[in-house]
Parts: sequence; structure tokens; C-alpha cells
Amino acid sequence: MTKGLFVLLIATVLFAEEPTSLTPQDHFWKAFQALCGHSYEGQITIDNGKNKLEGLPRIEVQHCSEREMRILFQIGDDRSRTWILTRTGSGLRLKHDHRHADGSPDKITNYGGDTYDVGQPTRQEFDVDQETVNLIPGTDKHQWVFEIHAGKVLAYELYRGGASKPGFRVELALSVD
Repeated sequence: MTKGLFVLLIATVLFAEEPTSLTPQDHFWKAFQALCGHSYEGQITIDNGKNKLEGLPRIEVQHCSEREMRILFQIGDDRSRTWILTRTGSGLRLKHDHRHADGSPDKITNYGGDTYDVGQPTRQEFDVDQETVNLIPGTDKHQWVFEIHAGKVLAYELYRGGASKPGFRVELALSVD
């Protein structure tokens, strides 16, 4: 190898730009993964009255792998809800797992949806899937949203029936427990 080619090779390695192959969903996933093993408390900031929930919201980010995260979503003493975030071949999926106190599944469980585009690093929108529409009539335009701002807040929203404003919003303060 000539000295000129060697210098060119070294310069290419030293000054090569860092890969920018991370998508907005990758950034979102990494921010959410940073919450693993912690719990956070917050408040319900919007509730149109259809939820009838009492108590302060709390999450425990319990299970994290490269493909799935399970987040216990508690309101007051009610620990019946778990959010399940999954990486799929085409994006992200959100499912809601509802259980009775004995651990058996509620008749309304495993509802949710999928992202329809790459979203933003701090915001992912999940459009209702067909399984949910079949399970819960009238949900054909529902959407769930997560927003995450590292070290500040994690927000969860529900938009019912294609509404332009959420009917339900929870904000959780992202300070380590």
C-alpha cells in the first residue's frame, strides 16, 4: 500500500461521520428503556369523566427487553392495568393488559394499536388496531399517545373517536424513585 493510500484510509476512518441510522422510534425506545427498574408518580391532568378513576397515578417499569417493555399502570390502589410496548417489524405496538385481583384476564383486555409512521423522538401515536375494534365497539378511531421528555415528564393520552383533544391524560414526573 502506498503512503498516499494509507493516509487517505486513515483520514476516512478518523473523519467519517457517526452513523445517523437511529430513527425517531429508536430514540423514543431508548428514552423509555432508561426508565426501566424505576417507578414514577404523577397526576391525571385531563379526565372527561368516562374513566371514573380515583387516586394518584403511578407506574412501575418492570420488564424491559430489546423487544418488549411492561409497565404497571396503577391508579390509587388499583393495580389491574399493564401497558405493554412492543417493537414490531413495522414500528411500535401498545397493548393494555387488564387483570382481576386474582390475576385472571378481564373480559376487556389486550386492546390498543400500532404506530402508523416513525413519529417523533419524544412522541409516538398508536392508532387503534382491528383486534380492539372487534373487542370494543365504537373504538374505530381511538388513538393512544405517549410523550417522553427525559428527566421531566412521561405523558399518556387517550383520544376517543378521532377527537382533536385528549379525553384522558396522565403526567408522570420522571424523577427517580
